[in-house]
Amino acid sequence: MNPFELKAGMSKIEMRLLIQNERRKEMAFEEHRFYDVRRWKIAETVFNRELHAAVIYQTNTGQIRQTVPVLKMNFEKKMYLAPIPFSEVIKNPKMVQNPGW
Repeated sequence: MNPFELKAGMSKIEMRLLIQNERRKEMAFEEHRFYDVRRWKIAETVFNRELHAAVIYQTNTGQIRQTVPVLKMNFEKKMYLAPIPFSEVIKNPKMVQNPGW
């Protein structure tokens, strides 16, 4: 089987994961990832984690490699929708702010 062909009989979930992974690679440096992950409603899983950096120290006996925490990402359910500016909400008494904001 050619590595670039899709396997026959893929389930909906398998196909979705394959497409998401392909978009992750294709759009890696085009700043689409955040919006894709939000649109797919998987941001609470993907963005609630700690990011680490690799630190390499050169010593007389060789190298020491360590990972150190850099950033603790936090994504709340309310972040799927952005807040409506208050100046817009007060213009219309029937307008309701997005949930959580």
